[in-house]
Amino acid sequence: MNKNVARIFGLSTALIMLASCSNFTLTNPTSTSQSVPVVNAAAVSVNWSKIEATADKFYQNNPRSNRIGVDKRAAQIYANEFEVSIAEAERRLLIQQYSSGLLRAIEQELKDNVVSAYFVNDDPKGFRIGLNTLTNLQSDRFIYEFKQGVLQGETITLDIHPNGEKTLEQILALKDKVTPEIFERYPNTQGVGYSPADNTISVSIYVPSSSKEYRQKVESELNKLVGHPVKVNFMSGRMMPPILLEESAVLPNKNSNEKR
Repeated sequence: MNKNVARIFGLSTALIMLASCSNFTLTNPTSTSQSVPVVNAAAVSVNWSKIEATADKFYQNNPRSNRIGVDKRAAQIYANEFEVSIAEAERRLLIQQYSSGLLRAIEQELKDNVVSAYFVNDDPKGFRIGLNTLTNLQSDRFIYEFKQGVLQGETITLDIHPNGEKTLEQILALKDKVTPEIFERYPNTQGVGYSPADNTISVSIYVPSSSKEYRQKVESELNKLVGHPVKVNFMSGRMMPPILLEESAVLPNKNSNEKR
């Protein structure tokens, strides 16, 4: 499985814990990917039955993964953050921990077409996985049913967004290259990361008060600097110390202090 994709998913619960226990969030991602279909690209056929069979086999051959549990404190934090019941929070966190086999199967079939993947936690349409791809796929949605363990009978929906023009490795390389200059230009930068939810470089800057025009100015400047879409999050509180991330939690921003 692509190590970068694996890290994005692996940090999900830990970052929920971090952001929920703090006075700020790391980024300001949207709930759904801003899909821009790949121009003049033929749709790629995907053998979803093969992916399903591969995922099923993974869970059959890894019985320990069928006994995953959820930390009660993490479930309470998730429930509060996304305004769902404790039972629903536990279900979602189980799916997040349990999805490695499914993601491994998708990666094996789609290979480098996978740019990034993320959990959509805060959309009224429902909890699901978003998948950013380099090419158009003939399917834009896939529903997988878990057949073993604690999640037997549960399903998870994958929404596919063909919005990638660069591989994840290329995006992260751009981020790493420009991060020192971002901190030099904006000394109050608190974090630089990648937001899979909208396939952007996310830059968090401590700005007690700001305007919409100033945000647009900073984003325009950073878009040119990075060479990839940038989303700026102005934070009303400082991080000590600032955090440099390759991934970002899918959490709504609750501390922006923007004025017209």
